[in-house]
Amino acid sequence: MISGKYHGKAISLLQTKEMVLNQVTYQPNFTDWHYHGNPLFSFVLDGHFTERTCKREYSRHSGTLFFQNWQDAHANSSSKAHSIFYVELKKNWFEKNLEQDKPVIGHMDIQHPMIKVIFHQIYKEAKIGGPQACLAVEERLVRVFDLLTPARRKMHQTPRWVFLLSDILHDLPGEKLTLQDLAVQLHVHPGHLCRYFRKHFRCTISEYIRTIKVEKSLNLVRNSTYSLTDIAYLCGFADQSHFSRCFKEINHLSPFQYRQLLWNS
Repeated sequence: MISGKYHGKAISLLQTKEMVLNQVTYQPNFTDWHYHGNPLFSFVLDGHFTERTCKREYSRHSGTLFFQNWQDAHANSSSKAHSIFYVELKKNWFEKNLEQDKPVIGHMDIQHPMIKVIFHQIYKEAKIGGPQACLAVEERLVRVFDLLTPARRKMHQTPRWVFLLSDILHDLPGEKLTLQDLAVQLHVHPGHLCRYFRKHFRCTISEYIRTIKVEKSLNLVRNSTYSLTDIAYLCGFADQSHFSRCFKEINHLSPFQYRQLLWNS
């Protein structure tokens, strides 16, 4: 497809010579096989749909983030309306902003909670606009590739316990886990687990769990009418005060400020 063109109803949020950011709303339909002319990130804001690629079928829902390289063919189908935030990057963006000018190769589902949090921040910056929006978006995209590219390059070298641990932490972010509990489940020494977790995830275990909780809360703060107390409980925080502190530490806004900013923009 032509750069910035989509099958749904698009709202242009930010556009430069190197990148195009759109929010696109789709009605229930089937979108036949197609591909995009540039690499892009797709961040599902709300709703649900099914995506088919040449290799497999994916269930996409609010909070899903994935990357597609140019000419990655896919088809989509949905029974309800859904909305996607697209960040489309042209070749010269990679050449100007990254030390290596080659984007991530091929289709990638992104689970890292900090990358998802960054995409919430990119969406916020693009939506509210302003003279610094482009700089704010590009800074965050460089950070995304800093987190993303090494993980992709070293994936074949990553021990199996790393993937198992990621699944455990995403499934049980609100549980009171101990280092010993995790080590027993993974059959890994606690000291080894601590040392190598930071190598693979770029943070500590507790920071990773906290980021998972905050990332989950971002969807609820933006899309729901739940009270902040209810959101704190649903995301596994001890109370609203603890939730607000963790949220502000990562997003530099309180949950109330974040909600008001997006709802009023």
